Amino acid sequence: MVAVALVALSSVLMWASFPPLGWAPLAFLAPVPFFLAIRRVERPLMAIALGFAWGAAFFGLLLSWLMVLGVVAWFPLAILMGSFTALFAFWIWTFRLWPGWRWWLIAVGGWAVMEWVRGRFPFGGFPWGDIGYPAAGLPGASGSVQWIGPSGWTVLVVGVAAGLALVIESRKEWRLVVDPTVVTILVILGGFLFPPVAGAQVWRTAIVQGSSPCPMVRCQNENKRIYERHMELT
Repeated sequence: MVAVALVALSSVLMWASFPPLGWAPLAFLAPVPFFLAIRRVERPLMAIALGFAWGAAFFGLLLSWLMVLGVVAWFPLAILMGSFTALFAFWIWTFRLWPGWRWWLIAVGGWAVMEWVRGRFPFGGFPWGDIGYPAAGLPGASGSVQWIGPSGWTVLVVGVAAGLALVIESRKEWRLVVDPTVVTILVILGGFLFPPVAGAQVWRTAIVQGSSPCPMVRCQNENKRIYERHMELT
């Protein structure tokens, strides 16, 4: 029950770090309960089940807006995303008995690979929910995206979180949280001091969203009517 509660807490914290709440600092804490839960279970099937539950719950909350299209659009996608985190959970569980620094590398590298694969497969991928995105929106952090991108922020965020999980288990692993935290602070300071500067002429554009003339239902000549509405508003 403790492991299930930790996974539930982690998925809610992950969801809260994204819009509409957008509490970005929670991204650094959200994976910690998940890591602790996976490291404490004894059976591989339990690790897989917890990983699946974490992914399905997080993406189910994150993609709840899809419910306007019906359960058929929301449910399969949440299940598919849960399968990726289930495999990741099994990966980090397999190496849970390794020395702390090795497991830290396994966790950080595994998370980065999981996001990379999920962002490309299947059907072109689904990069929504990458943990680097909320962190990259922090003040100063957005300026550093020019150097490391959202994927770099994924590595930093998961590095801090994995280090925290190890420190909770053993204070001897303190360097595994201090080192990535220091690097994160330096990257943020760099983003503050050296923000990206536009080197060319600035162009301003506008996007017209005409919406549907018959929302929530299908109507006759809907595509043509949407086109005509956009033409009227442009």
